[in-house]
Amino acid sequence: MSLAVGLSAAYAAGLIAWFLLSKSIGLDFGVYWRAANEPLASVYLPRDVLNFPYAPTMLLWVAPLALLPLWLAYPSWVIISIGAFAAACRGLLNRQEIALALISPPIVYALLNGQVTIALTALLLWACGTSNRPMAGIALAIIASIKPHLVIMAPLLMLATRDWRALLTAFLATVTIVLTSAWAFGFETWQAWAQSVGHFNAILTKNNVLVVAATPYSVARYWGLSPIPFLIVGAALGAWLVVNCRGQGPLQQSAAVATGSLLAAPYAITYDLSPLVPFLAWSVSRGRIAAALAMSGTLNPLPLLLTAYCLFKRPADQLRKNPVA
Repeated sequence: MSLAVGLSAAYAAGLIAWFLLSKSIGLDFGVYWRAANEPLASVYLPRDVLNFPYAPTMLLWVAPLALLPLWLAYPSWVIISIGAFAAACRGLLNRQEIALALISPPIVYALLNGQVTIALTALLLWACGTSNRPMAGIALAIIASIKPHLVIMAPLLMLATRDWRALLTAFLATVTIVLTSAWAFGFETWQAWAQSVGHFNAILTKNNVLVVAATPYSVARYWGLSPIPFLIVGAALGAWLVVNCRGQGPLQQSAAVATGSLLAAPYAITYDLSPLVPFLAWSVSRGRIAAALAMSGTLNPLPLLLTAYCLFKRPADQLRKNPVA
């Protein structure tokens, strides 16, 4: 535990200092707020920095930000994110483990950026643990409408566990969200988004964003290697991981879905590792050094691979329902 606290605290302090010095706090949240407040025709215009890369389904969820000024919206979102995360972890992690999770680099990185990944982490963890399986399917559909690369493997988990109610409602909810966004914003907005994807990919390379990318595909691309073999191997490993964890508790299942999905995804940033953190914090308190290293969020794609290792090699006291020690 002390190793994880030391690594996380040191890296988190460095992140905070960098964000303060560069005056970058809340930049990603500012993009959400801008998308909610600017004319619809401007949302997907190409920019040199701070593009809005999300599909039009995301516009449904950021629309309420038009009701608040940015100076109030960002701190409110940080408080809501922390509250949702702590509530989702309650009963699965003790207070020390929740505190460790909140100072982990992926979570701190997400908070400083104003990213949505912490709230999505809470939603994924809840979806894997609730007995209300239709609502779990809706929760997974909401995540997919915002950051689909976090739940690529969710349908496989639902198939492996024969969770037909969650699978059906996830499908219906996804279709409903897509159609609602098309009705609310027009099909031309979907066309504008599709046309903006190429520009966004070019900006990632131009601005050297891939240096903090977390997936095997993006790391291979950064180093000038052919990324397709890494994508194929990552997808195969991710699928096996999800099937292997199908009978475990919500901590393992949520971490397996996120880890497997990111292994199969072409792009993700360090803050997208947030859904791994609850399981890693739980594993750290049980003496897993690999989990402490994974929680550091550095040397990508090492955190994903170490999390996969921890999920494969379960500690002796790991129980199906993850009771708090």
